[in-house]
Amino acid sequence: MSKAAKVLAKKVLVVDTIAKLLQVAGNLLNDFNTQTPIRGAEIRPPTLGYS
Repeated sequence: MSKAAKVLAKKVLVVDTIAKLLQVAGNLLNDFNTQTPIRGAEIRPPTLGYS
């Protein structure tokens, strides 16, 4: 494998790793964003009902 090919392979690996991390972070944010309103909706009606 030539030096240029090794450098390119390393760059591709780094980009791929960053892409995977961003995907994981995006999934966590998605989970958080989809769960928060549900939790809020579950908590709010009883509070309004009691007051």
